[in-house]
Amino acid sequence: HTLITLGTPHTSLERWTRKNLEFVNLTYPGAFYSDVRYVCVAGKAIYGDRWRSWLAYSSYKLTCGNGNTWGDGITPIEAAHLEGAENLTLDGAKHSPRAGSLWYGSPGVIDAWLPFLA
Repeated sequence: HTLITLGTPHTSLERWTRKNLEFVNLTYPGAFYSDVRYVCVAGKAIYGDRWRSWLAYSSYKLTCGNGNTWGDGITPIEAAHLEGAENLTLDGAKHSPRAGSLWYGSPGVIDAWLPFLA
C-alpha cells in the first residue's frame, strides 16, 4: 500500500486544524503503519515575503509559525513533510492549478511522484 500526499500539511498552528492534526499525530505519529509506504510531496514555488507574497507569507505563518520560508503558496515545505516518510520537494510546484503555472498535477511535475504508485 502507498499513501501519497500532495502539499498536505501534517502540522499546523492554525486553531481550526491544530486539534485535528494533534490527534492524528499523537495517535498515529509519523509514518505510523509499517506496511504502508508514505510519500509526502511538497512544492517549492513561492517564498513567503510579507510584502511581495502576502498570501503565502500569511498561510505559512499560520501553519508553521514562520512566514519567511518556502512552500507551494499555501503549505510550507516543513509542514508538508512527515517524519519517517519519503519526503520529496518539487521545485516550481504550486498548491493549486492556475493557467501558466505548475502544480502537483502538471505534466513533468506529476512524473516525479507518480512512479511511487507502481
